[in-house]
This record gives sequence, C-alpha cells and structure tokens, in this order.
Amino acid sequence: MTSALKYRIKLATAVALGAIALICAGATALSASLATMDIPLASDLTPAREARARLLAETPGGQALALEHNAAVLRTSPLNTDAYLRQAYVQTRSGAPLDAASLDALERSYTVEPFGSGSAHWRLAFIFEHWGEVTPSLRQQAAQELDALIMAKRPFRPKLINNPSGRLAAVLLYEKARRAQAIKQALEQSSVPAG
Repeated sequence: MTSALKYRIKLATAVALGAIALICAGATALSASLATMDIPLASDLTPAREARARLLAETPGGQALALEHNAAVLRTSPLNTDAYLRQAYVQTRSGAPLDAASLDALERSYTVEPFGSGSAHWRLAFIFEHWGEVTPSLRQQAAQELDALIMAKRPFRPKLINNPSGRLAAVLLYEKARRAQAIKQALEQSSVPAG
C-alpha cells in the first residue's frame, strides 16, 4: 500500500468520524430543545434528558414528564446536584408543599455538593422560601452554606426572599455570618506583625 493511499484512508476515516460526531451533536441538541419530540438514541443521552427536564419543569403541565426525565438523569448521574434541586423545585411548581422525596432530594444535593459553587444562591433562596417546610438538618446546612458564601465574599441578598419567616432567618443568618467574617478579618489583621 502506498503512502498516498494510506493518507487517503486516514483522511476518509477522519472525515467520516467528524461527520458522525456532528450528526450526534446535532441530534442531541435538537432532542434537548424539542422536549416532546423523541429522536432515536439522542433522546436517551443524559444531556438531552437534563435539558428536557429543565425545559419541562417550567412548562405548565409538564411536571410529571420533567420528573420522569429528571429521574433518568439521576440514574445515570447520581452526583448531579442540579437534578436533585430540580426534583424539589418541580414538586413545588404546582403549589404543593415539599414532600418527603423533595426533602430527601435537597438533603442529597448537600451530600453531593455541600457548598455549591454554581447552585448555592438558588439552593439557599429555595430553602429560605420554604423555611417552614424544611427539616432542621436542611436549615443547619443552609446556614453553613451561607457562612461559606459570605467567607468567600460572594454576595447574597436575603431581603429578596418573599417568605417572611424565611427572609427573617436569612437576614439573621446573613448578619451573623458577616459579623463572624469581620471578627476573623480583625483577628487576622491584628496578628500580622508590623513590618
């Protein structure tokens, strides 16, 4: 076999694999954007299911299907914090209070990611909005996450919480965390030798 023929075979293989990858990516993107359309193979991929669950969670009457897709995401990605949070969120979309499965999903979200980088603000706001429904364990974990958020100097706006009891708890915990941070900074500054 000549080197020119080898090159052509390699080139044809690379082009074919590239085309297959593009087709798969396109099918996945299409499947994710069209929540009600089933596209063979692509609809069963985790990113497509997650996108569908996210879209259906916001669609009136789509909660049951959103939970179905979300459960499929959790079967394939049990460390997906967003999927646990979505499960709790979908439960409340109909106006129903948090149930045992939702509370368990919130607990699992803290197990998977105790101090969520991308989900911290949303999770805290959600927990404070449902302050009367969450367990003492979730309240404690939310307080610790808020402390971590303040220590990382990331903003949080407790006064935007609509639930009066949740807003009060958020404001009190926020101020407590800010005071603790100020004390820590003062101690660090006083222990630095003058140079």
